[in-house]
Amino acid sequence: MSTTSPLLQGTTVGVCGGSRPLHIAARWLADLGAQTFALGEFTAEPADLEWLGPLQPLPEGASVDVLLARAATRPAAVPASVRVTVTGSGTTAPEPRRELSEREACAAGGIAIALGRPDMDPLSLPNGALDSLVGAHLAAGALAALLDGRAETEVAAADVAAWLVATNIKMYEPYGARWYRDGRRASGCGGCYPYGLFEAEDGLFCLMGRGLDHWAALVQMVGAPELHEDERLRDPRVIARTEPALADTVIAPWIAKHTRQQLIELMSAAKFPGGPVKTPQEVLALDSFAGRWRNFTPGSANAPDRPFTMVESAAVAPVPKALDGLRVLDLAWVWSGPAVSTALGDLGASVVKVESASRPDNTRIRGASIVRPPRADAPPMEVTEYFQALNRGKQSVALDLKTEAGRAMLRRLADEADVIVENLSPGVMARWGIDPEAVLETNPTCTFISMRGFGEHPELGSLRAYAGVLTSAAGVEDLIGYEGEPPLGGMTVGFSDALAASQALLLALAGVLSVARRGHGAAISLTQFESAVTANGRNLVDAQHEGAVSPAPLTDHLGYVVAGEDVADSPWVSRDLFTTVTSRWLEPVPVCSLPWLRDGAFPEVRGAAPELGRDTELVLSQWLGVDVAAMQALAAAGAHR
Repeated sequence: MSTTSPLLQGTTVGVCGGSRPLHIAARWLADLGAQTFALGEFTAEPADLEWLGPLQPLPEGASVDVLLARAATRPAAVPASVRVTVTGSGTTAPEPRRELSEREACAAGGIAIALGRPDMDPLSLPNGALDSLVGAHLAAGALAALLDGRAETEVAAADVAAWLVATNIKMYEPYGARWYRDGRRASGCGGCYPYGLFEAEDGLFCLMGRGLDHWAALVQMVGAPELHEDERLRDPRVIARTEPALADTVIAPWIAKHTRQQLIELMSAAKFPGGPVKTPQEVLALDSFAGRWRNFTPGSANAPDRPFTMVESAAVAPVPKALDGLRVLDLAWVWSGPAVSTALGDLGASVVKVESASRPDNTRIRGASIVRPPRADAPPMEVTEYFQALNRGKQSVALDLKTEAGRAMLRRLADEADVIVENLSPGVMARWGIDPEAVLETNPTCTFISMRGFGEHPELGSLRAYAGVLTSAAGVEDLIGYEGEPPLGGMTVGFSDALAASQALLLALAGVLSVARRGHGAAISLTQFESAVTANGRNLVDAQHEGAVSPAPLTDHLGYVVAGEDVADSPWVSRDLFTTVTSRWLEPVPVCSLPWLRDGAFPEVRGAAPELGRDTELVLSQWLGVDVAAMQALAAAGAHR
């Protein structure tokens, strides 16, 4: 791994109070080039110091740009440009600013109720996982505050958990499915069978089929055409609701006859989303991590290095960048990428989502809610609440990127963008003529965020990088279970998507800040597998000592467990974190704001998601100056819808 990033050179950060999310935020900011210091007494568990590194005391008389502190801590008598605080429960919750442990916040924000077996007490995410998510939000909040001069930002752990649930539950609640624990399966199989962990010959294996094509591929692999002859087993969406156990009687024995490596090869060849569930010890032994761990000594355990790489543009004069009006080009789909640009939109950016009518974002086609049905004449691509949650407040440009004219328009849009976010397959950007290095040559003040799945990990790189596959390979799913029993995983909770989105957001903000202060744009690549490994870092450290263990069930904290459907009314979640958006086709859809209280208010949610291609002519005119005649020529060439 390369040396510390230069993006935040010259930025100083002080940490006040011994809180692990603050420590994680400081680690992120240090990895991006900031100098980080402890203010007063800073205490951390020895294993956390091995995971995150130590903090040196602030030199006497020095000031800091960013002060990171617990909300309950008296403000440090150190000058700071911005102050970012962390608390357990939300500031406007009925039980405000309560100190919550990581496990309590996991329960209070609606995550824990979806982890475990339905006949047993709920579980929590592995040690350090939710803190990693909260820490990424704290670091991102600090960078946003430096960009627009907000003096005070507060992040509540229960609000961050609720933000994850509010997005992910859109795969469940609109279709009458419960956000609940169901052992190794996602609740209701996540809407499409198979979606869970299965016993292979030498360990667990994750399968995440997402549609009819995947089901057909799996049936062919299994060699069981009779599955298509049984009316109950023809449609994986119906199977998920009514017959998962029946389908298991065919699929599970076939999985059990294969090793995980054999299954990796089969799934890769069939392009089926699946991958091995690795133990922490197996993650530590991956050949592709050799020489890429870092070591902060004392107990001498290795810890994950930063999960991103970057290339800077040539220097130009610094270009002040305001979050309000920042131009963001969204070339991403599903959850992790679109959530980044949605958050930037909440912070004031103008976000343009480039889409294709022939291959739409698959969150557009999940289907209409049966709880809040759309208008009867609503177009099928405009009815999915999951798409609304992930793409609200954006504009939509529909281009046919199979045409040279369409690609030419995309290249011109890229040259006008302040931030580009993409999470498509490797090579797609190059085929479209906008690979990051090429964009930085013509647009040196751009921050280009690429979100790779498994990146430079050949043992796993052929796998489809879905959330559960990523956390399975990172050792996270192996640590969710009851003592003395085999792991269950947490397949209902798409933890990797929320984590990667939060980390990519802070990387995007770091890039924008670098342009404003140093005149360098950057192409930054985040490997989502490594981001999950980083969040599992505390357990990887423990695995090198006494061994990583699964957190105990929440038996002693059942008063904190909140149902996902009730998370907006949780006593520990901020009341004004939630709102609704309305399109011309849908009744009000509940959505969640970016969970940062900025100078006393949450960022404003700026309207519903766009209709496909609705803004094509407007954006091409405003961004590129394309006139009516040129627009007609583009339409004639098939470049846009």
